Amino acid sequence: MRNIKYKGWYNQTANRLKEVYKEDFKLMAGLIASASPRNSISKNVNIAKHIYNDLKTNRQALYDLMQNKASFMAYYKIFKPHFNNILTCINHNFNEPLKLKGLKVYAFYQNLIGSIDHITLDIWMLKYFKHKSNNHYINKKDYIKYSKRIFKMAKKINISGPELQAVLWINTREDAGFKPVTLADKL
Repeated sequence: MRNIKYKGWYNQTANRLKEVYKEDFKLMAGLIASASPRNSISKNVNIAKHIYNDLKTNRQALYDLMQNKASFMAYYKIFKPHFNNILTCINHNFNEPLKLKGLKVYAFYQNLIGSIDHITLDIWMLKYFKHKSNNHYINKKDYIKYSKRIFKMAKKINISGPELQAVLWINTREDAGFKPVTLADKL
């Protein structure tokens, strides 16, 4: 399989998050996952870093800005779907499990913190599966179907589902002309 070396994509990211953000690694993973829809990895990580830094250095200004959704979205250059999940992360007690809205966002968060029980299916994975949709939307039934297919394929080659998904993601992007990218390198 091409680019199998990227099977450690999530593991490397989780380790780097723990190394850089220490006890806040789940917060940062949540912010990254929350800002991920419709954003490149670089943009999504920059948004997460900006929010994280403001939370740590200017908490009151961040909380004041949160009171005006439009201003918050404009300031951090986020989309409507990001807003509620980002607020959930900011206000969450990470001693408890974090629940984020959106199948992809929740799975991505789980993968970023090291869980191998979820599959992240984004636009690139939908392209891999040749998913037919006008707006790149995936319903829960199809999400489960594609996730099961990845888990089944991964079992056959003796790697985890997220490891296989990362390799397929890299390959699909590369087929479209993009160079392989890792999130760990952006942290």
